Amino acid sequence: MRLHWLIFCITLPWLCGCARFPETPVADTVPARTLLSTITVAGEINPVYYYFFAINTDGDPARGPIPIVVGIEFGNGWGTLDNLGPDEPLVQPPFWVQYHNGVFEQYRNGQPIGPPYRAGVSQDRKQLVVEIDQADLGVPTPNLLTVNWITTTEIATAPQSWLTKEYDGFGRSGNNYLEVSPNTARIWESGVGVVPAEEPGTTTDVADINLVGWSVEVKIRE
Repeated sequence: MRLHWLIFCITLPWLCGCARFPETPVADTVPARTLLSTITVAGEINPVYYYFFAINTDGDPARGPIPIVVGIEFGNGWGTLDNLGPDEPLVQPPFWVQYHNGVFEQYRNGQPIGPPYRAGVSQDRKQLVVEIDQADLGVPTPNLLTVNWITTTEIATAPQSWLTKEYDGFGRSGNNYLEVSPNTARIWESGVGVVPAEEPGTTTDVADINLVGWSVEVKIRE
């Protein structure tokens, strides 16, 4: 059985300075509750490739976002939910942020809903950051979210794509999604405290999508 991470209620020091970019939020007002996440890659963030911050909002800890990597179904070509039944079709995450061709876009139930509250790429192009207004996840917000970053060089659309598909996500296999309580201010950072380090994976040789670090933070301003 694939192992996923449940990190208990801990507060970790914020060590990553990348949250300072972008300098100007997309929205004019500061949301009461946000979800902030940053990834670091071995190479550089490449706008030609695809970077998905995927979130499952149904409250089920066993159904986290994972990459689509094998099989006869393509679904959306990049991501599905874990622990589906043998006869269930692929199910895309109900919420995600996509970065591609230099554009950040949020999707809820497969429909674009505009850019996230904050988003950007660091000056050295090693890091990508997004900050989501929790209100954009849908109402009501569940007590538990499962999140994962899924990166890929292409959206699989034909059988031959499976022969060369490159992808990454949390953990060596890309399947170690993180459980997050959206109602408590907290930080998780790979390799800090009890959070496992993002080890070199076996899923890709492409440095620009190879995750080497990440952080997730729930911010409460109420």
